[in-house]
Amino acid sequence: MRIILLSCILLSAMLFAEDEKPVKPPAPPPDDQPARTIKDDEPKEVRKPAHKKPAPKQETESALDMKALYKEGDKERKERIADLKKKIDAGRVPFKGLIDPRTPVSMYEKKLAEYEAEKKFLPTLKLEEGSIGIFRDTEVSKKSGGFMNAQTGRVGSGSTFSWGGGSVEVVQVIDGKNMLVNWKEKETIWVAGVDTTGLVDGKITRLDGIFRYSGTKQYSTAAGASRTVYLIEEAKP
Repeated sequence: MRIILLSCILLSAMLFAEDEKPVKPPAPPPDDQPARTIKDDEPKEVRKPAHKKPAPKQETESALDMKALYKEGDKERKERIADLKKKIDAGRVPFKGLIDPRTPVSMYEKKLAEYEAEKKFLPTLKLEEGSIGIFRDTEVSKKSGGFMNAQTGRVGSGSTFSWGGGSVEVVQVIDGKNMLVNWKEKETIWVAGVDTTGLVDGKITRLDGIFRYSGTKQYSTAAGASRTVYLIEEAKP
């Protein structure tokens, strides 16, 4: 009995001694890898945000609203059709209703057929603020009261004249993208943004495409005088 009691006391003493052992500190890093300390001002790892799709590009002020242009052009087309029908009806009565009796009714009928068949009609460029359109000539010169030559499309009476099909007379080639032209009744305008390759002063040429009225432009003549003219710039969709 005494032996059992002594064994229990000894076992308890051994367990108590095991609990009292000091905890060893962690081993220091090797000499070739010094301990790393984190500084207060060191940037922390930032998680990158999820990839977002780029926002769609917004149209600039110079971008053309083709839908609005065609809507404006369709209104003009209907007005021209109505006007041509009046001229054709009046032209059937000799020397009444037509701007000039020398203009054959067949010319109006031909133009009427073209307008009625045209589905998309761009408006005619005007020399006024906000105007965007194409160079389109009138059937008959309004200023001179002249008549149109059915073969050449040229309108003339005396010393005044204009050309058909959006044609202009080159007054002066400024550089590869700018020139001065006569439009309609010797109305001089500055045209910018067009290719002038192969053009010379005095040549009749067509101005195809869409143009924007951009106000006026001042330039110096060869004699040193200052002159202000209308400025027309090509407008691309």
